[in-house]
Amino acid sequence: CCAILLFSLNIYFTLQRSEVIRIEKTFIVTSIFWLLGTVLVGLLLAINFSHPFLTFSHIELLKVHAHFGLIGWITQLIIGVGSVLIPMFTLSHSSSKKPLKLSYIFLNTALLLGLISKLIAFETGVLLSLILGSFGLLSFFFFILTTYKSRVKKKLDIGMKKSMLAFLFILLAILASISTFFKQNDFLKFPETIYFSILIIGFVSTLIMGQTYKTLPFIIWLKEYKAAVGKEKTPLPKDLYSDFLATWQLRFHLIGFVMLIIGLTIINLQIITFGIALLLLAACLYLINLSNITFHKRKKNDTINN
Repeated sequence: CCAILLFSLNIYFTLQRSEVIRIEKTFIVTSIFWLLGTVLVGLLLAINFSHPFLTFSHIELLKVHAHFGLIGWITQLIIGVGSVLIPMFTLSHSSSKKPLKLSYIFLNTALLLGLISKLIAFETGVLLSLILGSFGLLSFFFFILTTYKSRVKKKLDIGMKKSMLAFLFILLAILASISTFFKQNDFLKFPETIYFSILIIGFVSTLIMGQTYKTLPFIIWLKEYKAAVGKEKTPLPKDLYSDFLATWQLRFHLIGFVMLIIGLTIINLQIITFGIALLLLAACLYLINLSNITFHKRKKNDTINN
């Protein structure tokens, strides 16, 4: 808890150095407060297991804890950072910020309403918070769609392909979230598991992997070749990783994710196992590429021409 508090304070005071008030910055600052809320609820859950004091089911508080973390912290942090990086990487700077502002209002209202509704067992309020949260995600998706359509850079590299694919999973996550409210059906036995799997594996993980190929190679390239720019021939940041491995990693990840969701939907252990195996294979390919990038060094015989 102390570590998270120090981290949050560090991020908060760092952002406060900027006098420009932008919706992207507001998302990031707000995500820090939701991170603190996530930790606080998690602490209450841990204490309740040892010394029960909650007057309602801890399972309901666990759902609040999960949404604080996934929607309040991770998703809003992604929106804050992604709304800057995606237009920058696609060379699109004409998108309106109104969808982002609507997304901010909808998402935070949904989280607060959901918390209150869970505490007082108000099911209608829970459904309303679900609807508001869906509108919040849709608003962000509309911003990304507008950015994609207005991009100058038409051909996307493997990093941006992964990122764009991740945003499509937002729509699937919205459908899955709606299914969690209608639990009494024979088609979906574990709607919450499917919902969180789509958010974590489909949206968050795919986006992180995609943006890694856009940011990490440039950081390493800058460290190794900054002094050589204009003095000798240098590789491009994209040359620091294998596009072949990245492409197959995306394919295995996508197929494995689809198989996992299908397996969870029809309750088939063999399909679930196959999907997880493909996801694990994709993770291994991702690790190989990341290792190649991270440990890349200039060759010793590469000298700067004075």
